[in-house]
Amino acid sequence: KNLIEVIENAGGIIIPFDFETNAIDAISHWPRGMPPLFFVNKFSPTDRLRFTLCHELAHIIMHRMVDLDSEKQADAFAAEFLMPKRDIRPQLSDLSLHKLALLKQVWRVSMAALLKRAVDLEQVTPRHARTLWMQLGKFGYRIREPIETDVPAEMPRLWSKIVDAHFDEMGYSVGEISKALCLREIEVLN
Repeated sequence: KNLIEVIENAGGIIIPFDFETNAIDAISHWPRGMPPLFFVNKFSPTDRLRFTLCHELAHIIMHRMVDLDSEKQADAFAAEFLMPKRDIRPQLSDLSLHKLALLKQVWRVSMAALLKRAVDLEQVTPRHARTLWMQLGKFGYRIREPIETDVPAEMPRLWSKIVDAHFDEMGYSVGEISKALCLREIEVLN
């Protein structure tokens, strides 16, 4: 199912954003009196974005302050949300890069996330996991997984509807919206 649609249907607002770095995938914030906001790196591949969104959703639901323990909890939440133990465990045996690529299409998460889940669920030996991690690194898949395994994009719709309503129905200018949101004008238009 489309994760962005699920979050938007629950009242979250997902805002594509250029963080001007690949080191940041997303940031979430729930301002008082407003819906939760998820600023997501608009250049992140969908498989990575889905995990990141679930991670940020965990912070919105469970944490007021973020620390090392809450980061682990958010990762565990995202893994269980996207790859439920009961359903995925039988599929994580006899892993290879090829099988990870096939599973990526089914579960719509990265090959690395699948391998990490296999490790966490003890479905792969530490030695075999190390071999697979090395193979992912050797082929550059830790940075960019094969294009042919890309997961179709999930596009947020709510944010553009909100911005369009402010332009069209309320007569706001780009400058007024950017000032109110503390964004650059180019960020409002994208």
